[in-house]
Amino acid sequence: MFSNKSQNSLSTQKLTFDIEINTPLSNQENNHQQSNLNFSKFFRNVFSRSRKHQVLQQGNEMRTLSKTLMKSNETTETLASVTNHASNNDICLFSDSPHYIVRIAGNGNTEEFERFIRDNPSQLKVANPAGLCAAHNAAARNRVGILALIAQYNEDLNIEDNNGWTPLHHAVRNSALDAIEFLLDNGVDDVRLTKQQEAPIHLAVIHNQLKALELLLSKRPERVNLGGERDKTPLHYAALIDNVDAAKILTNHNARLCQPCSAGSYPIHIAALNSSNRVFSHLFAIAKSLGYHTEHLLNFCDAENHRPLHSSVIGGNIEAIEICLKNGGKIDDQQEDLSTPVHLASTQGSLEILKLMFNCQSELKSRVIRMTDIQGMTPLHKAAMGDHVDVIEFLLEEGADIDVRDISKRTPLLVAALKSSVQAVCYLLSQNASLIYRDEADRNLLHFIIMQNLPIETIGNIIFTRDNYRILFDQRDQDGFYPIHYASREGQVNVLKTLIKHGAEINRKTNQRQSSLHFAAE
Repeated sequence: MFSNKSQNSLSTQKLTFDIEINTPLSNQENNHQQSNLNFSKFFRNVFSRSRKHQVLQQGNEMRTLSKTLMKSNETTETLASVTNHASNNDICLFSDSPHYIVRIAGNGNTEEFERFIRDNPSQLKVANPAGLCAAHNAAARNRVGILALIAQYNEDLNIEDNNGWTPLHHAVRNSALDAIEFLLDNGVDDVRLTKQQEAPIHLAVIHNQLKALELLLSKRPERVNLGGERDKTPLHYAALIDNVDAAKILTNHNARLCQPCSAGSYPIHIAALNSSNRVFSHLFAIAKSLGYHTEHLLNFCDAENHRPLHSSVIGGNIEAIEICLKNGGKIDDQQEDLSTPVHLASTQGSLEILKLMFNCQSELKSRVIRMTDIQGMTPLHKAAMGDHVDVIEFLLEEGADIDVRDISKRTPLLVAALKSSVQAVCYLLSQNASLIYRDEADRNLLHFIIMQNLPIETIGNIIFTRDNYRILFDQRDQDGFYPIHYASREGQVNVLKTLIKHGAEINRKTNQRQSSLHFAAE
């Protein structure tokens, strides 16, 4: 199951980025003009100092020069580096840099590019510090002429960068449509996965490159259900980030609604869990248009046997819950562990969701409120475990049995104490929850309070107002331990004082003939 928007930092930004200097390509012209002005001024200052035979120093000047050069879009006669104690005779050209071939590929100067590789084709494998080769930069910037030259020299158009991205990945990420078409027509591997286990078609969805997505599917329609990370299909990715436009393109190309990922989740579950309500609604609309009954979609079960309604409740997705209920989802529908959506909402303390479900299907309310999961727990048990007092109050008002017992014979009161839900314990006691019940190990409420080191003063203010509270002192567990033995064994002096004050007998013996004094002595 995928947690809410826990999605490998996916983004749907539409900007196209300069992969060399990490700035939007749409702003490249302005950056070019500004950087040239800054560069020219700095260039004059450097040579002015050089003519005066001053030595260039390391530090801030070197860092400033480096940044200025990186930002410049000059392709010839550009400074690449200045070494320690450099004079004007030591300055080298950027065109001498081994990475210059990558820059030329991005600029699209085919004549200069061919001149560089004619005598030394191995330069095509040279990568810049970001791991990008000439083919990556050419593809990202839609330089088809450069890509054609690379193909002419029989170099690898599937070459990977440091992150496992091929030129096709870069072309798709930047919506370089001509480059995408050229690469596909030249037989590149369009199912190659990056280190993040994403193929080009997944990137088109993730980064909302819709034209690139259309082009990929027009060329390779069989890739519409291609599995990526954890076998997620493109439709899974669309559901993950609520990219409804991409989802529409995918379903128009026959993307399967019924294909689960390796975690067992269908796109409908992913949409429900991540509040991707536009995609969620679209999937229902597509199912109807294909002639499916909506109940068919609502019966898809993931690896944990969650149906879409269960997933919507887990994700706290009110809109998706309403869609499910209106299309035939039932609040008494049980998953593999026999939990209903009402159990899940009670576990999470989702009072608003409970009210919504009961209002939509009031005829099922009295039934579902008494239904039990695989542990024999009702929704009231689940609310008590989570210390959700407002949900407990609501369920009791709707007719829940306050003393119902699970398969371990625990009432909601005992479960609340076992889970250290102090507020739930106090509220259930205030609503006259019985003190007489014990679990399958014969432990009563007082045993659990001492076991969990709950505040005896707070809870005792309610317990010791009951007429029958002394029954708790007289009940022992299956090993013969009375509550006073628990307190003595755990060294809870304040609890011992409280119990003795209210009438607990200090000389009671366990099955092994041990009194509380034995444990105190230990």
